Amino acid sequence: MQRHRSSRAFIGRGCWLVLLAAGLLAVTKPADAGESSLLWTATKPGDTLLMRPGLALGSKGDLRLGLESSLETANASRPGTIAAPLVVWGEVDLPGRTWASVFAMRLDARTTAGRVVLRRDRRLAANASLDLSLSNALEAGKRADGSNAFVARQETRLDFLDIGAALAGTVVLDNAAPVSASLKLEQQLPLGISVSATFADLGHASEAVLRARMHRQW
Repeated sequence: MQRHRSSRAFIGRGCWLVLLAAGLLAVTKPADAGESSLLWTATKPGDTLLMRPGLALGSKGDLRLGLESSLETANASRPGTIAAPLVVWGEVDLPGRTWASVFAMRLDARTTAGRVVLRRDRRLAANASLDLSLSNALEAGKRADGSNAFVARQETRLDFLDIGAALAGTVVLDNAAPVSASLKLEQQLPLGISVSATFADLGHASEAVLRARMHRQW
């Protein structure tokens, strides 16, 4: 009974966060073009439409706050989205010269899963044709099944700017899974279309996954 009450209390807090974020998005109006702005991103990887509206507040660290939801189209094997998931997210930039750092949070209002993330990015070399960069992230929080989540990611990326292609290698340490490594090839096409080939689980039986997506931002 106590565990059931705790779960209901956690869900209640999640719902209040969702309502707070929705209220801010609905009633907060930009006082000046340089102080705040509305963010809107929509992507469609495969059969899923991901929508991410938000608000950038004109504060120190460029605080961003918003919502996220996804819809799956129906096909012969599934009926499509019945109840769209709703996620509250927030981000703020941290000071630093060598690394561009962002502290972020994410809370799923339906599953009560939530995480805080520290992301860091650094460009090691850049010229007219090549761009070498590093990205890493540390995550901590709670999974949808209630277990603790601790994840570390490291990515090294080489962009070939002349041809719109990129090569990226990623290593992931997850407390709930074996160490994984992958290699990804990307190619940008006109109209915001991109195609990629990912070779996952390089340490074992590697499989290639091909994807195509369209990205639009207003």
